[in-house]
Amino acid sequence: HIDSPLLTQQDDTGRTLFVKADHALPLTACIKARGGVYQVLCIAEDVARAEGLLAADDTLDRLAQDDARHLLAQHRVLVGSTGNLGYSVGVIGRALGLQVEVHMSHDAAEWKKARLRDIGAQVVEHPGDYTRAVAAARAIAAGEVRAHFIDDEGSRLLFLGYAAAAWDLQVQLAAAGVMPTRERPLRVYLPCGVGGAPGGVCFGLKQLWGDAVQCVFVEPVQSPCFLLRLATGDADLTVYDIGLSNDTLADGMAVPHASDLVARWVGGLVDAVATVRDEDLLRAL
Repeated sequence: HIDSPLLTQQDDTGRTLFVKADHALPLTACIKARGGVYQVLCIAEDVARAEGLLAADDTLDRLAQDDARHLLAQHRVLVGSTGNLGYSVGVIGRALGLQVEVHMSHDAAEWKKARLRDIGAQVVEHPGDYTRAVAAARAIAAGEVRAHFIDDEGSRLLFLGYAAAAWDLQVQLAAAGVMPTRERPLRVYLPCGVGGAPGGVCFGLKQLWGDAVQCVFVEPVQSPCFLLRLATGDADLTVYDIGLSNDTLADGMAVPHASDLVARWVGGLVDAVATVRDEDLLRAL
């Protein structure tokens, strides 16, 4: 089981603030490990079972043996990413012997591309934005029998991997003596790009506590794709259509178009959306 610590701090009014420190999550130090690692393991397990290498009573440790790695090396995983999902997929994929191809947008940080290459993943750079990078990876994978596409915009496995964070948080809050109620709700602020990670966490939290938890999605001022989707209900609108640039220092959230799957599944569960300017992000940092 992989989890991150829950940090606490008192604000100026004496309220307790918590930080779910997924920036310290083992393996890849970001929340994307919850979804990305989970889906790659599911892919590897399916391949091994289909080839008869994984018996019903085998554990996933079997995938680390040489014959399993040789089999998995004949398959490749493709993903479109601004960086963190791609790295999570790359780390676990390469560890299992899979070929990994990460399609990245022009606004992805160079250091994120470099660390992917360092672990043996292939990085394909696109002149367009995140949405175009995802579309390119999807199209390539569709034409190959042994290619497996991880869809940041519409994967149920990614979504469920992120949702598991809610159960981890429940244990930690209970240990801290916190039990959310409608009268004293827990308010959770979730950074939002395409919506997969915050959507999954929101879904999990609402399953546990319903209206005793309030979920607030937080987006850059120039990339509020989920706010746009919730405000208009239009699945086709992008931030460009309303005169915004999708240009932000928060490159992991530089997404012009929200996930349709996440918007349909959890749009009605989101309590609020807030937008933040880059200068405020820098000041907070």
